[in-house]
Amino acid sequence: MSEPKVAAAGLRPVLLAGLIAAACLAVLPLLDLAFLGGVTEHVRRAYPEWSDEYLAGESAVLAGYLVAVGVMGSLGWAWALVRSRRRPIRGAASVLLILGIAVALAHLSVGVAAYDRVIPLTYGLLWTIPIAIGIAAVVLSFRALPYQEST
Repeated sequence: MSEPKVAAAGLRPVLLAGLIAAACLAVLPLLDLAFLGGVTEHVRRAYPEWSDEYLAGESAVLAGYLVAVGVMGSLGWAWALVRSRRRPIRGAASVLLILGIAVALAHLSVGVAAYDRVIPLTYGLLWTIPIAIGIAAVVLSFRALPYQEST
């Protein structure tokens, strides 16, 4: 019978870093709407003829989407972090990484109507941070160590 395996020593801190990054990306669009105006300016460049009321509505929709994606990403990181305490997360980490890559690529490339890119480039680039952390998490999840009883 093979010896049970536990996660590599650095996996949990990497998962925690991913959770923090995703949580920050969930909050950032709200701060942007309140103080920075980056999303609103992005909408204004796509639709210069729109009134401030329409700009605010479209900006709120984009920010709401970014918040929702950030919250879902945070939930994925939190689930992986909790699960890693008791069982291997190789498969889960790989699937979550693939989903994260798909979202990040969509943020960087999808354009609709007057938008070259629906999501502002800044946010698209920021979403590559959890991807880099996710790659590290997947690599570490495949580097399991033999289980050792703690004394």
